[in-house]
Amino acid sequence: MTDRSGILLLVLMPVLLLASCADSSPSAAPTATADPALADLVITMTRGTYPANTTDDSCRRPCPEYSLTIRGDGSVVYEGFQNVDTIGTRSDQIPLEDVSLLVRRFEESGFFELPTDFHCQITGVDATVTSVRRGDREHRIERCHVPDELGRLTELEKIETLIDELTDSIRWTGRAGPPQQ
Repeated sequence: MTDRSGILLLVLMPVLLLASCADSSPSAAPTATADPALADLVITMTRGTYPANTTDDSCRRPCPEYSLTIRGDGSVVYEGFQNVDTIGTRSDQIPLEDVSLLVRRFEESGFFELPTDFHCQITGVDATVTSVRRGDREHRIERCHVPDELGRLTELEKIETLIDELTDSIRWTGRAGPPQQ
């Protein structure tokens, strides 16, 4: 090796070492950041028996009792209470695109214009409470899973199903959504 090539090698060695140490794995790729407009978003869906303090569990099968909370950053918290496969708390993450989809569905469905309480005429039935809080705007709807002759809750039921699907809640609950009416 000539003196000249040895000097060139000494000069290029740090550059070659840095290039070979660079992380090109997929995990090194930048991750999506939360949408600042959704920073204070909290969506909660709680499924259980109506009213909550009833001892009469007359669902066609035991009513699954659990809660899902989705935040604007895509974080998900599941809490299983009873009649589900997983009792306790679990955490996960959903894509930000899914959070944005949920927000659009709530807006398009007229959720914020619906009454807050659809009182049941019977007890011991499956019920869902869904709430959305974003900034100073909050709306909460409690409904029983009984036939809705007026069809006012069709879109809300679709959103509840979408929440279960996007969070893959079946892995914790062991069942897909509420019992069929």
